[in-house]
Amino acid sequence: MENGYFGSRDNMCHNLNVVSAIITVLLTLTECSGQVTETVDVQWTTSIRLNEFRGYQTVSLTSFQVPPATIETIWDIQCSSMPGPCPVHTAQVYFQHGSYPLVSPYNASYPADFYLHRSDLHFVEVRTNNLSHPHHVISPKPGRWFVTAFLPKTEEKITQKGLNGKTCGYGMGIRFINRVLGNIEDVSMTKHSKISLRAPSLMTIVRFLPPETTTGYTLYISHCVVDNVSVTVCPLKVTVSSEHIPNSASDPSEDCRDQSSDCHITVERLVTTQYNYVQVEVPENVTASLVEFYVNFSLLRCQLRYRLEDTMKQRRGVLHTPDSIKHLTSAKNNNITDDMDGVLRFISVKSNESESLLNYSIAADNNLTRSLRAHEACLFLPSLGTLRLASEDFATLFVFPDALLYPQPNNRLFIPDNIVLLTHYNIFSTKDSGATLKVELQMVKGQTDPSQDAVVWVCMMKNVIPGKHLIDECDGGIKLTVNSSVLGPTMTDKLYVPYPEEGRWYFGLHSICFNKNRTMTPEACRQLPMVSLLVFTSRCVDEECGTYGLCQEYISDLHVFSACSCYAGYRGYGCTDGTEAETDTMLLVTALLLTLSNLFFIPSIFVAIHRRLFVEALVYFFTMFFSTFYHACDTKDVTHYYCMMKYDVLSYCDFLGSIMSFWVTILAMARLSSPVRSFFHMLGALCLALGVEYDRHGLWVFVVPAAFGIIIMSISWVRQCCIRKNCYPSKWRYVKFLLPGVLFAGTGLVIFAFLETEENYKYTHSAWHVVMALCIVFLLPSRQKSKGAKPYMQLQTRGEDTVPLMDDYDDENDDDDPYRGLNDPSSVQTSRNVVL
Repeated sequence: MENGYFGSRDNMCHNLNVVSAIITVLLTLTECSGQVTETVDVQWTTSIRLNEFRGYQTVSLTSFQVPPATIETIWDIQCSSMPGPCPVHTAQVYFQHGSYPLVSPYNASYPADFYLHRSDLHFVEVRTNNLSHPHHVISPKPGRWFVTAFLPKTEEKITQKGLNGKTCGYGMGIRFINRVLGNIEDVSMTKHSKISLRAPSLMTIVRFLPPETTTGYTLYISHCVVDNVSVTVCPLKVTVSSEHIPNSASDPSEDCRDQSSDCHITVERLVTTQYNYVQVEVPENVTASLVEFYVNFSLLRCQLRYRLEDTMKQRRGVLHTPDSIKHLTSAKNNNITDDMDGVLRFISVKSNESESLLNYSIAADNNLTRSLRAHEACLFLPSLGTLRLASEDFATLFVFPDALLYPQPNNRLFIPDNIVLLTHYNIFSTKDSGATLKVELQMVKGQTDPSQDAVVWVCMMKNVIPGKHLIDECDGGIKLTVNSSVLGPTMTDKLYVPYPEEGRWYFGLHSICFNKNRTMTPEACRQLPMVSLLVFTSRCVDEECGTYGLCQEYISDLHVFSACSCYAGYRGYGCTDGTEAETDTMLLVTALLLTLSNLFFIPSIFVAIHRRLFVEALVYFFTMFFSTFYHACDTKDVTHYYCMMKYDVLSYCDFLGSIMSFWVTILAMARLSSPVRSFFHMLGALCLALGVEYDRHGLWVFVVPAAFGIIIMSISWVRQCCIRKNCYPSKWRYVKFLLPGVLFAGTGLVIFAFLETEENYKYTHSAWHVVMALCIVFLLPSRQKSKGAKPYMQLQTRGEDTVPLMDDYDDENDDDDPYRGLNDPSSVQTSRNVVL
C-alpha cells in the first residue's frame, strides 16, 4: 500500500525505534523488580483490505496469538487509503478472544433463541488518515484473538467496469505488542508454600494449575512475618484470577488488614484448564522491607465419580453415516421414543469409598449425598466426544461414547435431583468457531412418576464448572429449562450460539420434582426424569438463512466461516430482519419490470424481418429471450424467480446477445454486400464469444466491437459520399431516423454507465432495455430492393469475375432514402469499377 502502514520507509524506521524504546524501558523495570522478568512480544500484519459492510461476508478477519502471562497488549492500528488522496472514512474494528467477533453495526435483529453475550469483546473506531491509533488491553486472556474490521456502508453505485475512474482502496495495518511476564513461581495446591516479598517491589505473582474436578477453592495466608517480626494481621493485598494475570481493578481481591484472623479469599469460579494466578503485594502506605508468609489451599471439588454400564444391545460395532446424523440433528425430528435401549446408566461412587455405590439412574440414595457440601454434590460424566461429518464443513455432533467407545448419537440421561451431573465438550477455533452451535434440551415423555411433575434445567458455562453452588441461578452462563407438566413447547428448549468461543464448555444438569396435587411444593423424585441433550454445530442457522437468504462459506485471511447472504432488503445473521425489506408487491413489480421490459425488442424484430434482415432479427430474438430469463433468474426475490438453465449460462448468453445486437445493427447500417457482411457477422460472433467469456463485465468487450463497427460503417458512408458527390445519408434521413436512434442509444448508455445504483436498479435497468430496443427501430436501414444493375463497387479478381463489396439496391417506398439511385447516371457522373 503506497501510503499505508508499511508503505513508508520512514514510518517503518519510526515504528522500529518505538519498539526498541519500549524494550529498553521494560528491561530496566525488570532489573528493578528482581523477582519476575518482562519481555516484549511483537507481531505485525501486512495491509488488510477493508470493505464496506454489506453483511458478515464482507468483513476482513485476522488473528493474533497472546502468550500466557501477558500483562498488557497494545493494538497499534493504522488505516490508510490508496492511491493518492481519497475520502476519509471511519473504520470499525472489533477484537474478540477465542472466536470471531459478533457484530451488528446497524442493529439488525437476530433470529429467535440466539445467545448474543460475548466475553472479552473490544471495539474501536479508526480514521483512514494514515495515523497511528493505539488501543490498550490490560491482563488479556492468553490464546488467539480475532480482529474484524470494515468500513461503513454507502450508497452502492453500479458502474461499468473501466468507467468508474479512480478507485479508492482502503487498508489496515496492525502492530501487536505484548508485555509478557516470565519466571513466575509455581505453587502447589496440596501443601504449604513459603513466599517472600523484598523491597523495593514488595510484590509478586505466583501461579497454580487446579485439578480438573475443582469447583472452587479458598486461599489462606498464614505465619506472616514483617521485617523478622511475627504479626497477626498481615499487611497484604491479595488478588486472584483465572487464565490471565490479576487485575486489581476487576478481579476478586482481599485486603488482609480487614481480617482479624488468618487472611483468606474464596473463589467459586475458576478455570481448570489454564493457570490460575495470585498476586500478593504490600500496600503503598505500609513501610516494610521484607514480608514472609505461607500460602495454602482448601479445594472444593466433586466427590463422586462414575462407572459406566452399557445397556445397549450386544453388537460388535456401530458405524454412523452422515444421513443418520442429519436425521438426529434435523429440526423436524422431535419424536423421542420410549425405548430404553441406548440410555446411558451411570453408577456413581464416592471417591474415598470405592465400595459404596449410588445408582441414581434408578433411585436416588439421599443418605450418601446429604453429607456432601454444595461444591461436592456433583458427578463428572465422561466428556462428550466429537463426531465430525467428513462430507460437510462445520457439521459436528457432540455425543457420549458407549461402553465400547463408539459414538452414541442419542444423548439421553436420567437427571437426579440431589446432585448435579457435569460433562463437557471442546470447541476449537479452527474447526468450530466459524459455525453456529445449537444446544437442544428435550424432556422424554412418560419418564416421570404419574403423581409428580419434573423440571430439568441445564447450565452451560465456558471454562467454568457449573457446580451445585452455581447451577440454580446460572449467573454468567446459559440456562435451558424443560417442564413435564405442560405438553408442547415447554418440553423442549433450545438456543443458538453464533460463532462459539474456543474453549471447554461445561454442562451442569439438575432436576426438581413437584407433587401434582400441591403446586410448587418440591419433593424427592420418585422416578428420575429423562432428557435428551442434543449438541451440534452447523452452518448459519440449521444450514439455512430463512426465505430470503443463502448460506455460504467464506474465507478471510485463511479463516473460514459461514454467513448468510441476504436478498430483497432482508438482513441480519439469519436474514430474518425485515425492517428494511421490500414488500411482496414491490418484489413482484421488480421481477416484472426487469423481464417484461425486454419485450420492447419485439418491434425491432418485426422491423428487421420486414426489411429482410433475418440475421439481425435472429440476434434480437436471442437477446430478448436470454435477457428475459437471465433477469428472471438473477432477481433477488426468491419467491418470484425462474432459472431455466444454470445462472452462468444465462449470464453469458445475455451479455453475448447484447453485444452482438450492437455489432449486427452497425453492420446493417454499413450497407455491405452479402458475402462481406456474412464474413463480418462470423468474425464478430467468434471474437465476441471469446471476449465475453474472458471478461463479460469489462469495458473493452463493448468498446472494441462498437469502435470497429463504426469504422467499417464510416468507411462505407465516406466512399458512397465520394461516389455520389453528395451527403450520405441525406440530411433528412439524419433528422428523421439517425438522430432519434442515436439519442435513444446515447440515453441508454448514460443510464447504464452512470445512473444505476442498487436502489434504482429495477427502474434504470428496465429503462435501458426499453431505449436500446427502440433505438434499433430507428437505426435499421430500409428494405433493400435490388435493381438488377451492375454493382457500383466491385473487388477485382482474376479474369473478368468480380465480387461486389457493397450491394446495389434500392429502398422500397422511401423517397428520401440516401441509398436510392446509385446507378442512375444523373446521380453518378462516371460509372466504373473500383479496384481494391
